[in-house]
Amino acid sequence: MAVQKQKATHNCFSCDRDLRINQTNFYSHNNSNYIMNKDIKIFPMCKECIESFLNAEPEKLKDRAIDLLRLINRPFIEKQWILADEKWGKYITYISSLNNGKKTFDESVFEQKYIVQTPINSVAISEEIKLFWHGYEDNDIRELEMHYNNLTEGYECESLIQELLLKQIAVTQFKLNRTTNTKEYTDLVNTISKLMTDANVKPTQKNNLNQSDAIFGMWIKKIEEEEPIPEPLDKFKDLDKIKKYLDKYFIKHFSKLFGMASNKDSDIT
Repeated sequence: MAVQKQKATHNCFSCDRDLRINQTNFYSHNNSNYIMNKDIKIFPMCKECIESFLNAEPEKLKDRAIDLLRLINRPFIEKQWILADEKWGKYITYISSLNNGKKTFDESVFEQKYIVQTPINSVAISEEIKLFWHGYEDNDIRELEMHYNNLTEGYECESLIQELLLKQIAVTQFKLNRTTNTKEYTDLVNTISKLMTDANVKPTQKNNLNQSDAIFGMWIKKIEEEEPIPEPLDKFKDLDKIKKYLDKYFIKHFSKLFGMASNKDSDIT
């Protein structure tokens, strides 16, 4: 009996779902740093997460699309972006067909005003940022800062530890963009996944404040930990006389039974 060949799957580094490698779940790309082997050329972030990333800030849709095209090494053509009504799905379908999908980001065609705004090597780096990324070259710092800013725009740093974790995620993504070794690539993807879990920024996690408030159990937990209900005033204690009833008919008799009742206890009525 022939054994059916198991279909290849891959974990999305954003939502961590193990998905079949096909055009429904992943985009193909031209970035040699993301190639797992010669037969599989998929960008390791699923299409659903890419849509979520693009639509997270509608006013920054174009900038996010350009960042994404840079990562998958596909061109951004301003005129075609407009003709596609700034719809990612419509645009990427067209752009992936150009020259059999071999056109790269270096062949992008921007409006002049965008070219002026984005020459990455001409952007000055402050001493504070250089100190933050101590040990890296200027060009590397620009990319690291881009990854770090993308993270901090979406998630607030509530502590020094979380800031350190987001910095480590940015560094790991920086290394991931450059590795050509399959094992190292897998290890780095797993490292990013673990760091995102530790920093509580994974899309599958529902523990941030805005999401937790919508869950009754988490809301109760938040009140108990941060705003506990104080003890009642004396005049409001035992309004229904339950404590008096328990003292008279249970505690008094058990105290006598075990020889623990004092004369005062015996006077309970």
